[in-house]
Amino acid sequence: MTTDTATRSARHRTVSLLVRTAQVGVVLFILGVWWLLAARGMVSPLILPTPGDAARALPKLLTDPRTWHHLKITGIEILGAFLISMVLGISTGLWLGLSSYRTKLFEPLLVTTYMVPIVLLYPIVLLIFGVGPESKIVFAGIYGFFPIAINTTRALHSVDPNLMTAAISMGATTRQQVLHVMLPAAKPLIVSGVRIGVALNQIGRASCRERVEVSVVAGSLKKKKRMRKKMQQDSNCECGWYTVTSQ
Repeated sequence: MTTDTATRSARHRTVSLLVRTAQVGVVLFILGVWWLLAARGMVSPLILPTPGDAARALPKLLTDPRTWHHLKITGIEILGAFLISMVLGISTGLWLGLSSYRTKLFEPLLVTTYMVPIVLLYPIVLLIFGVGPESKIVFAGIYGFFPIAINTTRALHSVDPNLMTAAISMGATTRQQVLHVMLPAAKPLIVSGVRIGVALNQIGRASCRERVEVSVVAGSLKKKKRMRKKMQQDSNCECGWYTVTSQ
């Protein structure tokens, strides 16, 4: 018995060592490809500097107050979107999942809405909350809401009926059934939905930010074009007036 335990322990250490070696090898490979692309000039230094340049610029970046200011804003946006997705998603999933009638009535509608591109809601969110962190938080929260709500609903319906029968036979109340039987049994699928929701939070926040920046840049270019056109028209009018008066 002792020999078998020692053998399994040695095998576990060997596997752990191989896994760590492979992980370090992947990191070194990525750094090598990064250095090769940057050093050979295959990618512009403005897009991909060398690892050495990035390491030298890191201390300056960390000591810049603007870095921490932007990190604070990003953290608030991520946390706000995550809380919106979690609270609304799990609450909606519980409300639907605890009733077969509500599930049959509203889950198809929820799934169908999830199939529609969420980006279509962006103009509405922008009109309501304006150009700022609030619109990004709400839009990203909506982006991550659907997988959490859908997974929570389906997780509650996937609970083993034998567990519910055993809980009821022991005299468990509805609250005890939900807290001590249904939620622990549904936890893996709920957590899976939360992971998908968090990923979609980041995608929604990034896409919202890009669209805002593109809109601002496009608006600025249009404004400059109108100003240039107006200046040209004013210049032509002045030239025409000068010609008439000189005659």
